[in-house]
Amino acid sequence: MVVWEGMFTDAELGRKARWGHSSIEQGVRVFENADIASMMITHHAPTRTDAMLDDLQSLLPNGVILTRDQFSM
Repeated sequence: MVVWEGMFTDAELGRKARWGHSSIEQGVRVFENADIASMMITHHAPTRTDAMLDDLQSLLPNGVILTRDQFSM
């Protein structure tokens, strides 16, 4: 299990250069290119709603999940 900090999407990251955060897609690329069984992406942008997280989750490969407050597996 890898816990990944994914504050932004790749599209948002360009406008947030040098903020010290990574993107969800960067985490997915690491997941797909390493021998990782599962990944939890956390520390989302505070403006991201649950509906937005649901939309993003639907695009992620199996084994990658977006964490949430009061998350349960």
